[in-house]
Amino acid sequence: MSPIKRALRNSVVLSFVVLGIVIYQGSSTQDGLLTGLFTFFVTFPALWLSFTYTQKIAEKYRNRDEDEPH
Repeated sequence: MSPIKRALRNSVVLSFVVLGIVIYQGSSTQDGLLTGLFTFFVTFPALWLSFTYTQKIAEKYRNRDEDEPH
């Protein structure tokens, strides 16, 4: 799965978890939605950068292992 799809999926899941927790604590629905939206906008770029970086590192080591004889 591409880094952007993984980041999008994980950000949406995390946003819904935060939304549920905020509403469960007794805040208004509007506060919950805004907090969930904020969570999405903060976590999506962070996760995308993280997944992109780790994928590049994994490919580098994968290519290095393929080049070495066993």
